[in-house]
Amino acid sequence: MPPRAYAQSARASAVDARREEVLASAIMLFMERPYDDLALHTIAERSGVSLKTIMRQFGSKEELFLAAMHWSAARETARRAAPAGDLPTIVATLADRYEEIADSVMRRVAVEDRVPAVRQAADNARRSHLAWLGEAFAASLPAEPDPRRATRLAALFTATELYSWWSVRHLGFTREQALAAMLETLEALVQHWRSRSVP
Repeated sequence: MPPRAYAQSARASAVDARREEVLASAIMLFMERPYDDLALHTIAERSGVSLKTIMRQFGSKEELFLAAMHWSAARETARRAAPAGDLPTIVATLADRYEEIADSVMRRVAVEDRVPAVRQAADNARRSHLAWLGEAFAASLPAEPDPRRATRLAALFTATELYSWWSVRHLGFTREQALAAMLETLEALVQHWRSRSVP
């Protein structure tokens, strides 16, 4: 590789690495603190770059938030892999993740009606969860255009909804109790569908 091309490649790699550091720091801080209480200069300090660098790369707190959520979601897809139809693994995967993120998500829900970037990220997360359920429960779902598919996806979403998990845990139920309740609900749904001759 010619020296100039090598230098350009090394510079691009450094920029990519710095961007990853900013996104990783932003995700951690957005999880730790309320959205309104987090300033860009705090993210800059945590990631070891200047505020000017963040503004040049992202333009605003809202754009950085969306980029960080997108970056995190791409990694979340791999983390949430579970064999289709394996209810104990599906529920354990969700429980682990919900224990980690439920409080921070609930803080963001409180501001999504007035912060468009937060609403967009929340809607993206809901759609992603719905798509994941479609894959994890493929054997229990009729194919499109059967109208039962949408109804059953809605039932699965309700049974595995993060806000329900958060509420149950804040009522004082243990992780094990909340996990058992979710598993029992999903098992009842799947059994009910099977009893009605699910294709």
